[in-house]
Amino acid sequence: MADIEGHVSPGNEIVTWQDKMKAYAVKAVESEQPQGQFFSIKSGVLSFGNVPIPNNTMDVLVVGSLHENVFYEGRYNPDQPAGPVCFAFSKDGVDMQPHDMSVKKQNEVCQSCPRNKWGSDPGGGRGKACKNVRRIALMSATAVKGDDPALVSNSQVGYLRVPVTSVANYQRFIAQVGARGLPPFAVVCRVKVLPDPKSQVRVEFEALQTVNDQRLLQALLERFEIEQRLIDFPYETITDEADGRQPVSPPANVPPPAASKF
Repeated sequence: MADIEGHVSPGNEIVTWQDKMKAYAVKAVESEQPQGQFFSIKSGVLSFGNVPIPNNTMDVLVVGSLHENVFYEGRYNPDQPAGPVCFAFSKDGVDMQPHDMSVKKQNEVCQSCPRNKWGSDPGGGRGKACKNVRRIALMSATAVKGDDPALVSNSQVGYLRVPVTSVANYQRFIAQVGARGLPPFAVVCRVKVLPDPKSQVRVEFEALQTVNDQRLLQALLERFEIEQRLIDFPYETITDEADGRQPVSPPANVPPPAASKF
């Protein structure tokens, strides 16, 4: 029998009114899913909303992540940027297959796709024609500088595509914080964009201080759960910045942020 704050569900677990309200809130958010705004790393310059970020460096919290496979048709033309003709998403990188909105699906599943094989890059070399990148949701670390959980709940989130040549750097960051028994959103991360002679652009990740305030951690957990549900919005007019490309045009429903946001 449940206590006064809840009722017994068919599985015999107690469901509180707070749990039900949270579930309805999640459904409402999903039904009004916005198009996200991406950081640009074009030409090795880190910017957001066309505003360069000082020193190509920002301190952030990783509040969402997604595996992406993206395939572009033809050579990249900076004067006529276009989105990928085939793309796939996964929260864990397992069992990936082309998204329903892919205009030219290359295979039924990614694992056996010829475009996803080493040496398939039409430009030559050992690379793949399909780029295996990461999409991560980032919140400014200023949200946890004080003791107000509302800042975590209300802070703007921007998205960064980690280039395939920098994915290993991101994986090392995740491994470092994981070895400390922490999820990435519980550690302030310094993201830095640098020029690279081989890959043109390199993105580095450095773990800084840990968030210890329990109220902030609870707010971060709740924000992470929301962002993980929102991060897999499909491609429309946006293009892949992981190869130095940038959005064709900023999403209309996201206003340009002030320079101090990140």
